[in-house]
Amino acid sequence: MIRDAGMRGTGQLIPLAALPLLVSLPETGRISERGLTFHVNRRFALFLIPSFLTFLVMGQLGFPLLTYYNVHDGLSTFMVGILYMENGLLVVFLQDLIGRYLKRPSLISLGMVIYGISYLAVAFIPNFTWAIVDMFFITLAEMIVSPISQSIANMLADPKARGRYMGLYSLVTGLGRTIASSVSSLLMPYALREPLALWGFVLVMAALSSGIYLNVTKGTLTVQRSA
Repeated sequence: MIRDAGMRGTGQLIPLAALPLLVSLPETGRISERGLTFHVNRRFALFLIPSFLTFLVMGQLGFPLLTYYNVHDGLSTFMVGILYMENGLLVVFLQDLIGRYLKRPSLISLGMVIYGISYLAVAFIPNFTWAIVDMFFITLAEMIVSPISQSIANMLADPKARGRYMGLYSLVTGLGRTIASSVSSLLMPYALREPLALWGFVLVMAALSSGIYLNVTKGTLTVQRSA
């Protein structure tokens, strides 16, 4: 398991490989800047903070949740596979339906609250049946947060430098997922004895993200859905 964690950590550094490319990308219609520069408007910069925290939370759906359910709760790999299948099927069949009602960007704060409570509930899951129920709410949060996050990033980006803005957004969210697994790996030995060590931490990150989103989404922003 230790060797696997090391290999996983190496793989998680892959998002950093995008950094040189991001810096070198030219922007059409804009004078190029010399050196390393991530000049973005103030609102977008503020938005990147909860975005990082959001993907720190979302990153728990992989290795951390699998390890916890398998080692702490004794769920078999097959059972955990069923949970991930549930996640995929819910996204396939419900994402478009739910997306029709995501008109207000502030709903992303609600999504983060659902995320936080759902992951906190993992600490108290007594059996596989309740794990299935909890996965529904984790997936519901995902279907709310993910599309709105991308939409807000697109709306806040400077049209003249949209590629660089969205590239920076992707880099920050990728780092969020990377650090999520790293932090979870550090907290997992404690979480196996005291579950709140990990899932309480996730709740705090989700709450912080939700609060900052409320500030970022103030105004007249309206979620734009692609045709």
